[in-house]
Amino acid sequence: MATFVRRESVSMFSGFAKLLLLLTCAAVLYRDTALQHKLRQQQVHLGELQLQLAGERDESGLATAAQPLALPLTGVRKALEEPGSKNPAGCQQAQLRPEQQPVQQPDSKAQHGEELAKLAQQHKEALAGLKWHKGQEESLLQDGRLGMYGDTQVLRSYLKSHQSQLGGAWAGRLAQQAQRGILMAAGGRKSVPVVNVFVTLHVLRHHLKCTLPVAILYYGGLPSDNIDDKTQKFFKEHLEGIEFIDASKLPYPEYHRPLFRHSRSEIYGWKAKVFSLYVAPFKEVLFLDSDSMPLLDPTALFELPQYQQHGNLFWPAFFVEDIQGTHYQMKPLYDTLKLESPWADPRKTVHQTEAGQFLFDRSKHWEVLEWLLFLNIRDEVTYKLVHGDKDTFRAAFSLARKADEFQLVPVAPAFILSEGTYKGILQFHPNGTAMFAHRTPKKYSLRKGALPPTTHVSASASGRSAEDPVGHLILFQQLWKHKTQAVAPSQCKYTLKDWPGAQRACAPAHDVDMRKEQPLPVFEAPQGSHLAAAEAAADAGFTLVKAFKW
Repeated sequence: MATFVRRESVSMFSGFAKLLLLLTCAAVLYRDTALQHKLRQQQVHLGELQLQLAGERDESGLATAAQPLALPLTGVRKALEEPGSKNPAGCQQAQLRPEQQPVQQPDSKAQHGEELAKLAQQHKEALAGLKWHKGQEESLLQDGRLGMYGDTQVLRSYLKSHQSQLGGAWAGRLAQQAQRGILMAAGGRKSVPVVNVFVTLHVLRHHLKCTLPVAILYYGGLPSDNIDDKTQKFFKEHLEGIEFIDASKLPYPEYHRPLFRHSRSEIYGWKAKVFSLYVAPFKEVLFLDSDSMPLLDPTALFELPQYQQHGNLFWPAFFVEDIQGTHYQMKPLYDTLKLESPWADPRKTVHQTEAGQFLFDRSKHWEVLEWLLFLNIRDEVTYKLVHGDKDTFRAAFSLARKADEFQLVPVAPAFILSEGTYKGILQFHPNGTAMFAHRTPKKYSLRKGALPPTTHVSASASGRSAEDPVGHLILFQQLWKHKTQAVAPSQCKYTLKDWPGAQRACAPAHDVDMRKEQPLPVFEAPQGSHLAAAEAAADAGFTLVKAFKW
């Protein structure tokens, strides 16, 4: 009987032990379930804190604090155990990835400050330890989980930690390249850009006698952008010293996003332009849009003191401030990147950038090129905030912390007109001589005839002559309405060799720096000017390319 009672007691005790163990495991599982719920809350908190450390959340809306920021925080425990607790044998604790570590809610302002400091250190360690390799899954610079501003912090950390390697790689590439040359980006069979490249180069080689080497970059990886052998042969038969380069066969920086993710032609063109500068075969580049025609030999531009000192020279756009409700509004981009806006001081007249032509020393500013590529491959944000690539150049200098190095020619542009039709933009040499005619709306096309000659030139555009929310800020019909009041050379002597002087002499009331509405004076185009001579040479080049058996 005693034996039976003893055995029954042991059996009851064993059952009780099993029940106790089961209850303990259930408690642990409940704890882990509660912990997982807490974790989800803490991930949101971690995201908010990390975005605080990196700056406010991206205004583009691409990233929000509700998205967990899966930063691989180095040095953080792989499994989470609350202090003072251990798992009983036989109970399996949920294993959490390092990036899922919860953050204890601060109980006071002091603890909150300590938490921020701790997270800042973790964030710094995580960024410092990041390495990107081709094919790596969801690298931070590839998937955009941190948003636009967060990505800038990742790239800044990467460039800093890899400064010597990247600098050495850039130096090695640049050491093998020619010193100076002209760079153009265009592609496609019978395309308008290719036709205009030929016309522009015909003017350079046969009219201006420019001997700078020329590289034409196209992206052969896209069938619509390939330039076939027949077309290349035609170019080389009529133009000396030119080279075609298939940019799709050049090495691409694996720590950046892929160049193309869609096929919109306009977005493609802006990206291809930026990438061509990134991989250009020259240390120092004069970049020309296909429709930007030099009116004088541009070789001497490389010797300008402004360029020599700063390693870049851009030309100004018509607009000198943020224009609300248009693509010419700059504030959203600078706010998103948390950069100081160049237009913050209303007392200063700061023109936006017209990037149809520019000088760039790649050996001085390779970091700027990294930021320039960064901005333009994030077109889903950047191109919604600004109109194409033109204003990403200044922003890239600011991101590289070289804002003071960015240079604009100090002469504002003018409009070129033909019997009431807007033909394009007239850009000037720093000494005031007409230097480039950028045919922005009127390009040579195989489907059309030659372009009409320029009959009138406006004064340099002021900050705001008129507003058009569609995108153009000058009402060109308004310009032509004043045609009967156009200044003629017989009334006041002027030439295109000193346009600021012509305006001072013949239109003294016009103030190019004024931001208020004011009519633009219009001048008759001088007969026999170097602009007219260049246009005649362009027509001859178009006749030649139109006769080509495509």
